Amino acid sequence: GAVISAVQLVPAFEFAMQSGRGTGDGYEWATFYSLPPREMAIMLFGPQWNLYFFPVSGDSHIVSFYFGLPVLLLAFAAFRKSKSRPWVWAAIAGVGFILAFGKYLPLYRVLYSVFIPLRTFRFPAQAMYLACFGVAMLAAFGLQSLKLSRRKNLIVLLVCFTDLWFFAQRGIETIDSSFYSARPPAVKFLEEHAGIDRILVTPRTRSQQDRPGSTRLEAWLKFRDSLYPNLVMAHGLYEVSGKEELRYSRYDKLLYRLYEDPHSPWMNVLNIRYVLSFWDMPSELFPKVFSSSINIFENPRAFPRAYFCPTSLTVPIGATEEYVAQHPKHNFRSVVILEGKPRAVRASQSPKTDASVEIREYGSNNVVLRIEAPSEGWVVLADAYAPGWKATVNNRSVNIQRANAVQRAVRVPAGVSTVRFRYAPLSHVFGGLLSVLGLIFALVCLKKRTG
Repeated sequence: GAVISAVQLVPAFEFAMQSGRGTGDGYEWATFYSLPPREMAIMLFGPQWNLYFFPVSGDSHIVSFYFGLPVLLLAFAAFRKSKSRPWVWAAIAGVGFILAFGKYLPLYRVLYSVFIPLRTFRFPAQAMYLACFGVAMLAAFGLQSLKLSRRKNLIVLLVCFTDLWFFAQRGIETIDSSFYSARPPAVKFLEEHAGIDRILVTPRTRSQQDRPGSTRLEAWLKFRDSLYPNLVMAHGLYEVSGKEELRYSRYDKLLYRLYEDPHSPWMNVLNIRYVLSFWDMPSELFPKVFSSSINIFENPRAFPRAYFCPTSLTVPIGATEEYVAQHPKHNFRSVVILEGKPRAVRASQSPKTDASVEIREYGSNNVVLRIEAPSEGWVVLADAYAPGWKATVNNRSVNIQRANAVQRAVRVPAGVSTVRFRYAPLSHVFGGLLSVLGLIFALVCLKKRTG
């Protein structure tokens, strides 16, 4: 199963290694949402726990679990006859329970420092998926060991189902379907004006979880109007933090610096055209252009998604942010910052910035630009730099440079050029080959087994 899924798993693993999980953001980051023993005991043995218990260790959708006493009794019944297979599933469940304690486990810090793969995981409570898997298998073995009649087996299963069903009445909450089809006022404004320009939901607004409303649906619609947490995806909008919480490590760190200062030059460089906030922004920098349940401010100085830059400056790898901090008035529109062997400003013979850059096609895996440049220079695409992207200029392969710490840039000649960016990571090709081989192997084994 893992080999057949390699076409998805290998690229996902490659990305994870380049995110904050792979680079290691520290012990506190990695142990966020650990399960304290008291909460573990309440959720383990308390029937329908969420009717009266709300965990303080974090988001209940992440830290909570529920087996129910009928399932637990069946799991214990699996050990009536000691066999090797039930003990294997017990070991899997035990590992899940132990890891879920996280920072509350005295040895977890030692495991974190010694076992490097553990550093790539966040929220130790999610290790409960191993416990859920192990307990479910143990319950199956337990039911089998009872050797009941078919009718009694169905009665036992019905008891387990009923217990879980009562839990699910509060454990899984639903909402009126109009929530999904609605287009709240702020969303409608952004759909009409933002295009492919980025938006930013301020950190303070993100942390404001409660939305007032005369009805529950009204409160949820106001929640949707703020596009939090990842509702931009549903409307085809572009949020500067992306559509998922996992991002490339360096991009993530740059975002956190940006969140601390609305005057940061990165507000412009990252193509942040609109800012959403429940509170006011500096009016001289961000004029208010819309107001409903949330305010929308425009950033008129935001750079285009793609633009021409006639000159370049090369700094050591990883030193762009430091250089910008030391040169806060650096003109990004005239001088793109590249990384590599340090060089002085590389200027064209007749540097001009009045170039025409038109985005002909913009997709998740394919971007096509048409450039009319007055001189040789650089085309900067304000999208995240990442391995796996390929580029051509007038159908000739060119190298993509890391620009402005987290963006992509290619060298273009004077005149009219067509630039194409295409996402084709080798990890996807390698994973695809593994998947094909795994599928062939599975079919061969199936054919031998059947005859």
